[in-house]
Amino acid sequence: MISREYVVIGRIVKPHGLAGEVKAIMPKNIAEVLTSFDELVITTPSGREIAKTTATRVRRTPKGYLVSFEAVSSIDEAERLRNTHIYVKKEALPELGEDEYYFFQVIDSTIYDEDGEEIGQVVDIIETGSNDVAVVKTNEETEKLIPLVKDYVLEMDLVEGKIVVRKSAVL
Repeated sequence: MISREYVVIGRIVKPHGLAGEVKAIMPKNIAEVLTSFDELVITTPSGREIAKTTATRVRRTPKGYLVSFEAVSSIDEAERLRNTHIYVKKEALPELGEDEYYFFQVIDSTIYDEDGEEIGQVVDIIETGSNDVAVVKTNEETEKLIPLVKDYVLEMDLVEGKIVVRKSAVL
């Protein structure tokens, strides 16, 4: 099982090509710095470690990223990584600007409207290109989408896991 000092930063979907490249999904702010990490840990969805490696190349595609890893040089090796997760030590992540965040910091946060009514828990983040959208599971077990933009987000306390939004933000 992976240690708590690590955080998931992406998911490997499948192999791409014959040289060991893989298709991966990750936030843009992670993809931009993926090759700078000294160590990446690849695990099964249950957290069992498969490999420790580094990324040597990252290319953007319309549906994610193509990633080359130091320890993977064939399609057979890449196939072992299908449907796995990419982890990095929290301390290795670069500091972000004032209005920036990593997805793992927002997921599991509780969202409230401006009157203090709980809307639900953030279960996922969707990158749309222009802004991020929180996927929120409500107490009624439905999903709502909330754009994470300044016009709608009144307060974001990542330490407390609390986000306050305007009522008009809930889609």
